[in-house]
Amino acid sequence: MRVDCLKARAMFCALLLLLLISPGLYAQVKTGVVKGLISDNNNEPIAGASVVIRNTTNNFTTGTSTDSAGMFTFPRVPSGGPYSFTFSAIGFDRQTLSGYMIKDDATTSVMIKLKDSAETIDQVVVIGYGTQKKSDLTGAVSTVSAKDFSGQAYSNVNQALQGKVPGVEFTSTSGEPGAKVQVRIRGMGTFGNSGPLYVIDGVPFSGGDINTINPNDIANISVLKDASAAAIYGSRAANGVILVTTKKGVAGKPRFSYNGYYGIQSVNRKIPMLETPEFAALVNEADQNGAFAPQPAFNNPENLKTNTDWQDASFPSSSIHDHLLSISGGSENARYSVSGGMLNNQGSMVFSFLKRYTLRVNSQFNIGKKLVIGESINLTRSHGLNLGYGNNLDLAYMLGAAPTMKVYKPENLGGYAGPNQAETGINNRDNIVGRRDNNRNYTTNFNMLASLYAEYTILPGLKYKLNLGLNQGLYTGKTYLGLFQMDNRSNLRQRLSMYRNLNAEYLAENTLTYEKTFNNDYAVNLLAGYTEQNGDYSSLSGSRQDFPSNDIQVFDAGTGPSVIGGNRAEWALRSFLGRANITFFKKYLLTATVRRDGSSRFGSQNKYGNFPSFALGWNVDREKFMDAIPAISALKVRASWGQLGNQEIGNYESLTTISTTPQYIFGSTQSIASAAAVLSLGNEALKWETTTQTNVGIDLAFLNNRLNFTADYWVKNTDGILLRTPISGATG
Repeated sequence: MRVDCLKARAMFCALLLLLLISPGLYAQVKTGVVKGLISDNNNEPIAGASVVIRNTTNNFTTGTSTDSAGMFTFPRVPSGGPYSFTFSAIGFDRQTLSGYMIKDDATTSVMIKLKDSAETIDQVVVIGYGTQKKSDLTGAVSTVSAKDFSGQAYSNVNQALQGKVPGVEFTSTSGEPGAKVQVRIRGMGTFGNSGPLYVIDGVPFSGGDINTINPNDIANISVLKDASAAAIYGSRAANGVILVTTKKGVAGKPRFSYNGYYGIQSVNRKIPMLETPEFAALVNEADQNGAFAPQPAFNNPENLKTNTDWQDASFPSSSIHDHLLSISGGSENARYSVSGGMLNNQGSMVFSFLKRYTLRVNSQFNIGKKLVIGESINLTRSHGLNLGYGNNLDLAYMLGAAPTMKVYKPENLGGYAGPNQAETGINNRDNIVGRRDNNRNYTTNFNMLASLYAEYTILPGLKYKLNLGLNQGLYTGKTYLGLFQMDNRSNLRQRLSMYRNLNAEYLAENTLTYEKTFNNDYAVNLLAGYTEQNGDYSSLSGSRQDFPSNDIQVFDAGTGPSVIGGNRAEWALRSFLGRANITFFKKYLLTATVRRDGSSRFGSQNKYGNFPSFALGWNVDREKFMDAIPAISALKVRASWGQLGNQEIGNYESLTTISTTPQYIFGSTQSIASAAAVLSLGNEALKWETTTQTNVGIDLAFLNNRLNFTADYWVKNTDGILLRTPISGATG
């Protein structure tokens, strides 16, 4: 028993001694401190830049990011080396410094200036199914980075692009919150849908609203304008392609950022209108000249005391505020970026607003040395009031209303005044404020845009990529017309209308890429792919009348007649694609692209269409004779030819469609019978609309790329325009 106690006591002493010695052992690991400063070419500090330090000898890797002064610190770095530092920041080229040795208990200083990616000809540009150096581009491509619209207030993507892309026209369709912007790349290309194809993080966005993407989440945008650049998207690229890439995580410590603003909106230029005395004098003069009896409404002194400015009543000052909170970081093998945003935009016109909530998640993981997987998810929920609902008519009522009509009248049902003989005479224009309040249209939209990808390196330079995409949206709306009386304007029968539209698009893309440089003189980049995409759209709508109260707005509470309707449509697209980019001596460029699309929207005789393109480029600045002109930093001449397609027609235009809506009256009893009628005639030979483009361009840069000039001349012809001839209602 005593021996066991002595053994236990000896073990306890040995353990205690080990614990006392261990700190001393660990203290023998020598370390040093690394401090540094990152700035741009103007010596301005770059905040939030990512810094990764790496030593392949001892497998030491860690990262951090710069503070608001552009400074970074690594407080404990094991002595020795060699160490390398990799620096990256949005809008700047990634740079690596190597060969640093860390000394014991010493501070190593690192200072670096990052080159602005917009000022280098070797800037990497996002193109269809990949990236390419700007110097190697043969097509007409314009790029816009996040810094080009940072610090400015935009509520949607197209607003952020306005005035920044040559050859692209952006036209606002309305001044209401979240209004769509009409985009035309190189003019109108067809009589039907002339809008471009949007591709967001590799997923074609043919259904839904681009406004669901928060502009603050965007890293860069590429606009493909000519056939050479856009042909890789074949049948949907006739009107150009806009590629949107959202922000990704960078290696380093977690980095938080906030971007927001608050503002007040008001209409600062209003149409001069007559006030009540002037309006009454004009009406009386018109009645007298026309030999009409005077209107009492404009000759009553009490009535003339009312002087309503309907523009002031309809356009109150409104607020707008937008907020985005994001976090990003990770290591070299695992990076992430998460952001959440909120937009609250009260409309300039009374009783209108848009509220939008966004959530974005991006991550990427390196699994071993050959496999990379990642995902991009964008979730959006928006809620609006009176958006795109009768606004043109509302403006007509607002400008035509008599100034002698009050806005409010408490004794009326609903509390609003309206046109009447005693106050407005024969002027019968509505009270626009009461009209918009009593007939409200609410919309609620949910959208999810997601992609999941995996890329595997089969051999050096040869990669296979699988990209799966989902674009799903649920769009709901409700309009309620309640009981009200606005003098001689009244509604004594409530009506509730609701709809629900569901849109889902699924994408599967398989691509192989091969990239290799031979003897530093020849470089090839080859792409081959097979893709499938299909969509499913369904709608359901209904309406009902007569409700016990304006506060009960559900169908089951209605007692009057009801109507219900619905529809469903499907489409599919199967594609084969290929592209070859070849560079000779870094001077001469060749690009050849072909895509073969098969669409369910066309007849059996023309299901498939082929869309080729060819382009040549010459980097003149890399010729020997250009050394004598140092002021020219870059000079490239390029030319391209290609054909693009358009499939934006109805899903069943090649088929004869029949409707069961018509009714017929038969016999002496004039009884009504259900019937069917042909609405449109099918065409099995229906074929693709084809746009042929020829483009010649020049890219020129001076003074170390500080001054850039680009010019393009193009010819764009569209053949076989898809336009349905209507069937006569009289002759059939």
